[in-house]
Amino acid sequence: MSENIIVYSCHVGKRDTPVEDGRFYVKGSDKFNSDRMNAKAPKILPHLYLPKHDYSIWVDANLELKVTKEELIEELGDYHCMVLKHRDRIHINDEITECKGLDSIENLEYHRNKSGVLGFCGLIIRKNSELCNQYNERWWAEICRGSSRDQLSFPYTLGKISKLVRVPAGLSPHTQYTKRNPHKNEINYDLLEKLYTKK
Repeated sequence: MSENIIVYSCHVGKRDTPVEDGRFYVKGSDKFNSDRMNAKAPKILPHLYLPKHDYSIWVDANLELKVTKEELIEELGDYHCMVLKHRDRIHINDEITECKGLDSIENLEYHRNKSGVLGFCGLIIRKNSELCNQYNERWWAEICRGSSRDQLSFPYTLGKISKLVRVPAGLSPHTQYTKRNPHKNEINYDLLEKLYTKK
């Protein structure tokens, strides 16, 4: 496979230790007072934050891939995006209930009764296509209008053009693709700066 594939994460704040697995660490936005939103911008808008690429694979900072990037792109196939289906919930209204206390009631309620199926947005495989980028921007607009909890607005934005992979019963939310590391209290900033400048 000759395409340019970038596996990437973003560190803002002091929650996770950088992983030296070849991923690209993109610097977050500096336009918001919220660490969550500053890290969210490159997650949602890879076409604006990454170097030239054909495909991007977003991996939450506390996750490690258990498969190769080429295997993920092969599974993506002709779709513009691929995520895992949420293991525990299907509907946005159920996710709103789960997120109470994590954002304001007003922001959460903005998404109530919207359509679509929940995805797990800790792993996002995307084609750098005009169509996908348009849906990325729709997703970002909804996050800015409503809640920063991106799984609430994914189903009716980028989710419309996405392949959703079912999580087999009995497996963790990350199935065969990733493993989860515990969040850390401190980041090794010397290592992080080195990883930022790899590309």
